[in-house]
Amino acid sequence: MEIKAFASGSTGNSYYISDGETALLLECGITIRQLEIALKFNLSRICGCLVTHEHLDHSKCADKLTAQGVDVYASAGTLKAINLTSHRTHTVTALKQFINLSRQTILKESLKYYLRILKNKQNKASHLLI
Repeated sequence: MEIKAFASGSTGNSYYISDGETALLLECGITIRQLEIALKFNLSRICGCLVTHEHLDHSKCADKLTAQGVDVYASAGTLKAINLTSHRTHTVTALKQFINLSRQTILKESLKYYLRILKNKQNKASHLLI
């Protein structure tokens, strides 16, 4: 399992997860140019991108990804909020498997790992507010 943080913070978030055969982006909150550089100009390596919510630091280049042939997965509310409609967009529902790839299904463990990261970030942020 390979996990890379291309960007993490209020100015942009994007994470790369691969099992060695299939790669998924978690968030696309950076410019398409930054993403291309991080991927060494090989967007075809990416089978899809999961966007967790509509803030620009998570969804900035979602429209550019779909235009370049990458499927984007998000909740109905997120897709509506970022005004993204394309045959490349797919609605996900909480607690349901959302992606079957031509090569294989993304491992549930990678998503659990990512969700733990997000939960830890939220817990740390909530302590700062108290």
